[in-house]
Amino acid sequence: MRIKVILAIIPLLASLTACGGVNNTAGSIGNDTTVNSDTYSSAADTLTDSTTPELFCPLGNYVSTPVRVMSPAYAPYLLEVDDNTASELYEAFTNASWELIPSDTPLPDGEAYCVFIYNDGNPYKLVFYADNTVEVESDNDINRYKIEDQSVGTLVAKAANPDNLNVLSDSLIWCAPEFVSNAGVWEEHNYQHIEIEPECGPAYGFSFELPTGWRCEAMQTEDDPTSSIVCGIFPKDKDKSVLIVEYQKNGLGVCGTDLVEKTIDFNGHTATQGFFNGDEMWGFIALDGDYNGCIIKMNDPDLYNEYTEELDLILQTLNFRFYEARNNPDSSQ
Repeated sequence: MRIKVILAIIPLLASLTACGGVNNTAGSIGNDTTVNSDTYSSAADTLTDSTTPELFCPLGNYVSTPVRVMSPAYAPYLLEVDDNTASELYEAFTNASWELIPSDTPLPDGEAYCVFIYNDGNPYKLVFYADNTVEVESDNDINRYKIEDQSVGTLVAKAANPDNLNVLSDSLIWCAPEFVSNAGVWEEHNYQHIEIEPECGPAYGFSFELPTGWRCEAMQTEDDPTSSIVCGIFPKDKDKSVLIVEYQKNGLGVCGTDLVEKTIDFNGHTATQGFFNGDEMWGFIALDGDYNGCIIKMNDPDLYNEYTEELDLILQTLNFRFYEARNNPDSSQ
């Protein structure tokens, strides 16, 4: 049985040197010189208007800095781009012409790519849309811009979808949806990526993100193909599992007159959630349709209430996956 464990640690980044600003200071005027204040003000206004640059970047004192991107294909995972790509994006952003547009401008159809810029501890989130408009978020401020140069959007799409697919499989960083913000993606989080593969396909396996310090124990039958996988998930320093994730070829068998079932969406799949004996806490979640036999069981409601935040993360990232044969999985989830 194979268990792939990837420790994804998002470090707090070191400070980078920011670009300096430009300060205009007026020189002193000799005692024998008379200056009309109205003329001086008018001249200053004219100078200001004539020297306003046509090109500007709405990212403050933007510096070439670590950059993370997110594509709809692998959201909410993040990809930290290499130094060369980060530099290319920096040049493109700082040399582009950003036109401020109304915030209620309709959003276009099509994919949108997120770009997260650390910017020396002053982070920005940029959402690039198919019509070359960009939503820029900094602190609590959100503005919309139009970039006429289409090559900027093309560069962003390329960064989010690298030609080398191994980069994606090896370098994706899990980010819980509540942390997908201009600042949240740079906070320190530690997770293990757990992938449980069947010993022999065709059969289902599954993967999830496990908080650091937690553990899982998995076992499966040795028949060909695999007909059963059972994985217990244990909070740190606990001897009892709180959740049990299963694949049972023959599905879930339940009985009892006190069972109440309801249909839910589980990570994009239709599932049945069951409640026993009038309990408020669900007892099982069983996926339906093609995913029949993929099951999550509640093993200890008290532990769940104690570790709700961590367990919500596990469930949000839990994906069942069909394997045609060992080491040759179907990419669909």
